[in-house]
Amino acid sequence: MNNMHMHKPQRDPTIKTSLLPDGHVVLVSSQTDWAHTLSPMGAVIWEFCDGTNSVEDIVSIMQSMPELGYSSQSLQQEVSELLENLEQAGVLQEE
Repeated sequence: MNNMHMHKPQRDPTIKTSLLPDGHVVLVSSQTDWAHTLSPMGAVIWEFCDGTNSVEDIVSIMQSMPELGYSSQSLQQEVSELLENLEQAGVLQEE
């Protein structure tokens, strides 16, 4: 993920999402029959992958929402790791 912080991640529009009652989100690719479940934090990150927010923007937005209760010390790393995994899974597009 060398350049992830340099661009603005964007969800692949072909990925379908389903919100579960516990806050998790299921991502499904109808093209590859691939599915992945995101934690509630991952669901928030996914929501901000709209092509307008950089990784730093996503971290800042999440830190500004105290009701989410995310520690600022680990948040940058957690966001970066999730975005790297999503990018490797092919569900994020380049800007």
